[in-house]
Amino acid sequence: MQTELHRTDRLQMRIAPDVRQLLERAARYEHASLSRFILDNAVKAASQIVAQHEQITLNATDFDAFMHALDTPPAPNNALKDAFAWYNKVNGDA
Repeated sequence: MQTELHRTDRLQMRIAPDVRQLLERAARYEHASLSRFILDNAVKAASQIVAQHEQITLNATDFDAFMHALDTPPAPNNALKDAFAWYNKVNGDA
């Protein structure tokens, strides 16, 4: 993620004075500027949240079942055949 290069967007927010003091204190402990501290931690938190919603982690048993399902798909049923026929008709691929 590009957090150093090409920083052109600006983000402003209003915060309570005690929250600012807390953030500044934490930034000093990390030997970082307030902006750097907030950006680093916001990006880290955002990345974790996105990963939680967009990644699936399977245990070994579930992974094996998933791979088996991919390797041995069921025969297409009538609804799937109809869907393909409709798609081909709509897209002129018939």
